Amino acid sequence: MSETHWRIRPPTPDDVSGIVWLIAQNARKGGLLPRDEGNIREHLSDFLVAEWTSSGEGGAPEVVGCGSLVPMNSTLVELRSLAVDERLRGQGVGQALVAALVEEARRRKFGTIFDTVSAATRAVTNLLDNAVKYGKRARAAIRSAPQAIEITIEDEGPGIEREHLPRLGERFYRADQSRGGKITGTGLGLAIVKHIMAHHRGGLAVETRLTEGTAFAIWMPAGRE
Repeated sequence: MSETHWRIRPPTPDDVSGIVWLIAQNARKGGLLPRDEGNIREHLSDFLVAEWTSSGEGGAPEVVGCGSLVPMNSTLVELRSLAVDERLRGQGVGQALVAALVEEARRRKFGTIFDTVSAATRAVTNLLDNAVKYGKRARAAIRSAPQAIEITIEDEGPGIEREHLPRLGERFYRADQSRGGKITGTGLGLAIVKHIMAHHRGGLAVETRLTEGTAFAIWMPAGRE
């Protein structure tokens, strides 16, 4: 049986076609927003790739994973375009890419959603954006306890039909699809909040009443680094 090896490294221009293919493969399944070759070449220095080799096949190394850093402001970056070839799923490639990207962000003096303060800020910002977008008014409340911090964002919008609630937090599922479809968006806001809370051992909950409004609550352990 051939022995396989993979490593994380910065990409070269020769890797662009492999990155394009990986992102397209995941985009077809609804897992990523597509990116064209020109965009990837322009931002190639913000990518890391996973390279796979097999000692028994004698073939050339192959790009089987990728991910990039996308600046959101002067202090925060997001991890985007994280994709792993199906053959390498479950072998830790994705986790290694995330860890390497977070380390690269820190080397560049940026925070990420995996840093507690940045995570809480981004989650609250996303929820406030939704509340302002869909509601006539928005309110925020913070409750601090020795073991956890809870933040609630309420709006006075049209509410969400209950059959849509299980899908909230899915990537690319737009909440406005259940609120009349009049407002556009990528459908990533709540997905990012859900991902942040899962990483920080927190949670996300929603209460809604049609014609009255919706309340989202997030919580995470206090004092986690």
